[in-house]
Amino acid sequence: HTRLRTVTGVQTCALPIYQTLYLTDYSANAIFSLPAVGGVPTLVASGTPELVNTRGLALSPDGTTLYVAGWGTGTVLSVPVTGGTPRILHAGAPFIAPHHVLVSKDGSTLYVADNFAGAVFSLPTSGGTPTTLFAGAPFGANLAGPLALALTTDGQTLLVACGTAGLFALPTAGGTPTLFAQLQCLVTGQAFLLSLGIRSSSSNLTRSEEHTSELQLPYV
Repeated sequence: HTRLRTVTGVQTCALPIYQTLYLTDYSANAIFSLPAVGGVPTLVASGTPELVNTRGLALSPDGTTLYVAGWGTGTVLSVPVTGGTPRILHAGAPFIAPHHVLVSKDGSTLYVADNFAGAVFSLPTSGGTPTTLFAGAPFGANLAGPLALALTTDGQTLLVACGTAGLFALPTAGGTPTLFAQLQCLVTGQAFLLSLGIRSSSSNLTRSEEHTSELQLPYV
């Protein structure tokens, strides 16, 4: 059977007919699919240089394409959910280590969090040249840099989890980020060490963290 080693990204197909989870495993340098009800993982893609140390991934609105953050190679990739050879959408500068990707509601744009660059970018889902939405302070770098993204229900604002730097709201068109929350770990009392995932819904924002599993905040 297939054993998952280090899963760093999980995405659920939004279409009810699929009921499938997609996962990146950076130790295996691979992408897997898994039935949402549980079962045996199925390999989607592996064995290519571009898939070394992948992190976050996003699913296209039509459920046919996965977009993958190539943290170990400074790339953003696409791959069909049915499997195949990954396609490089962009490699190299301004990317350093893309950690998370998010797709716009209309499926035309990717938003990329790069924690080593201390920046958030946009990129056409067809590939091309990234646009810097914001870089630098108040975003930090490395563990204080952008690690995860969520999109508000109107599609106009990104919520950017920046590790120890806090949680920020950033317009999808670019601009100045504003501090949304500076939270403390409920276990240690310290500022978050790693903000690995955030998810927005119509009324709540959920942010997962290595010590506290998840926290929910009202979002207005």
